[in-house]
This record gives sequence, C-alpha cells and structure tokens, in this order.
Amino acid sequence: MAQAAAGSARNALRPVWYLPLQYITMNCDFKVGDVVRLKAGSPDMIIESIGPQSHGFTSGAWCIWQVGNQRKRGFFEFMTLCHADTKPMKE
Repeated sequence: MAQAAAGSARNALRPVWYLPLQYITMNCDFKVGDVVRLKAGSPDMIIESIGPQSHGFTSGAWCIWQVGNQRKRGFFEFMTLCHADTKPMKE
C-alpha cells in the first residue's frame, strides 16, 4: 500500500508534455555568440546556449561573463536581456 502511494506521488511530479525548442525560441532575437547584458544593467555577457532551464519550462539563455579572474555562468530569461549595444534603462 505504501509503495503504491509513493509511486503515485512520483508520477504526479512528472511533467505531462514538453514544448519543442523551436516553439520556445521562435520569437527570440538572440543567438549563440551574441553579446548581451541585463536590461537593468550588468557586465557584458556572451550567450553560450539557448533553450529551457534544466528543470521546468522557462526558456532563456545560458550566458558567460568575466568578473576579475573568475568566469561566471548563469541562466537568464529572454525578457531580462538586451543586446550590449542597447542603451541602459533609465529609472
């Protein structure tokens, strides 16, 4: 009985469907290799890959950037990014 309940809970966490990558990125103005930054301001970053975050349906870009001698990597949703040559947002 307990084993059946555990199996049901495991199935409840499993997503039912996935969106194809082409659908997620079809309205995206970014491509791998673009130099971008956060709209709110950040160091220049290079898009390393585009697609969904590792868990979930959030689409965006994995970016890399340099801070001193350290290389950083992070995931950002498309709506938070702009090309590096775009003027920063004013408050």
